[in-house]
Amino acid sequence: MDEDRRQRMRKSRRLMDRHPERVPVIVIPTNLSMSMVKFLPYKGTKVCEFMVSLRGYTQKLKKSDALLFFVSKTLPPLTEEIGELYKKHADSDGYLYVTLSRESTFG
Repeated sequence: MDEDRRQRMRKSRRLMDRHPERVPVIVIPTNLSMSMVKFLPYKGTKVCEFMVSLRGYTQKLKKSDALLFFVSKTLPPLTEEIGELYKKHADSDGYLYVTLSRESTFG
């Protein structure tokens, strides 16, 4: 195991200890730029609510652009809680990795 991975494991454990009601999430933006990629949403936050907050961190996103939210190469239900996604799909380093993609919906 490399040193970067060990560091991420320690940091995620520390975050979970300090904030037991939240989960550490790293967003991997594809075809868009974001001002922030690490988040600590509440476990009870629904995917749709998290996507609304993520939209605020994206740059140069038009109203006609849709955000696609992938976890483990699948689209989770918008009503699923982030805590449930974390239980099912968290990486061994302690983070939930989410891929965020932009898609033009009106031409």
